[in-house]
Amino acid sequence: MKKEYRYRVVIGAAILLIGIALLIFWGIDDLITGTLMIIGIVLLLNGVLRHLRYKNMPERDERSRKIGAFAVAYSWVVTIVFVTVLFGWITLKYGK
Repeated sequence: MKKEYRYRVVIGAAILLIGIALLIFWGIDDLITGTLMIIGIVLLLNGVLRHLRYKNMPERDERSRKIGAFAVAYSWVVTIVFVTVLFGWITLKYGK
């Protein structure tokens, strides 16, 4: 396992255990302990799943960078078009 993934798993497990300990032993607010437990679970799963997916392969290559760049560009275009249509619809429906 890469060092980066190992750190995520260890930190995620530590945050998860801290959240559980705060809930059980000190009775801290459920919102705080729930948030800590969710963060711990996400970090833990992120590290494990990335290790299972990539193992010793590189995470990013030229093809994935190109696909990512296109995805970012098109997501901005779709967002701007959606917001424009939404404001136009609201103006037509509720405008004077």
